[in-house]
Amino acid sequence: MQESSVDDLSAGSRDDFPVVITSMPANARHYKIAYGGFIILLVLVAIVTPFANVPLRRVDAFTPVTQTVFCIANLLTATFLFAHYWLQPQRALLALASGFLSGGLFAFLQTLAFPDAYGPGVLIGDYLNSAGWLYTFWHTAFPVAVIVYVLSKNAGDAVQRSSRTTGVAIGSTIACVVMVTAGLSWIAVSGAQYLPSLYETATQQAPFTRIVAVYLALLTTLAFALLFARGYTILDQWLRAGLGNLHRAISGVST
Repeated sequence: MQESSVDDLSAGSRDDFPVVITSMPANARHYKIAYGGFIILLVLVAIVTPFANVPLRRVDAFTPVTQTVFCIANLLTATFLFAHYWLQPQRALLALASGFLSGGLFAFLQTLAFPDAYGPGVLIGDYLNSAGWLYTFWHTAFPVAVIVYVLSKNAGDAVQRSSRTTGVAIGSTIACVVMVTAGLSWIAVSGAQYLPSLYETATQQAPFTRIVAVYLALLTTLAFALLFARGYTILDQWLRAGLGNLHRAISGVST
């Protein structure tokens, strides 16, 4: 009897406090915070846009530092999402975690292909175009992951699975993401000469870059629109604020 009471108490505690807060429906306060962050991003973009073409002093260490931050942030977010899936198995979470995982990997690989980031020349790939194509693949994978997440997420309860099958699903997803990222990176690094040129010089963009910029902008806008129409959880609001960074795609492939 005493053991049963303890079990009931622990179960009741778990029911009273949500295990995964991000899956909770967003309330008015969460909407205000998300939209406030989005507005702040728009204001910052409006402030810096007039200075976009103003040349600044070159700092070669800037790219490795910023991309390292992106890499760590994306990998940590992917880890949290996989942990979320472990507690509440939903296929949509795997898709979203895949986007962040690939983003972290691409962020690291782009530093290796970035001109003069670690010294004269590049460590991998073509001097002018590999970093740009890695950026393009990176900013294609994440919006696609968000679109798959939005279209496949279910408002119902999580699917009941065993710890073994959940672990296999996470491991398989990580393996697939690593293989796809490696394949796309190989194309950007080893096949850059067969792809359309994105840069004619280290600072001058090729005409094809405008097409890539429009493509990235449309893809990101589609992801944002779907998330806006079908987003109802705290996680969805957080993703909306993150996708407010549309100016990075609209401004073109940045290397």
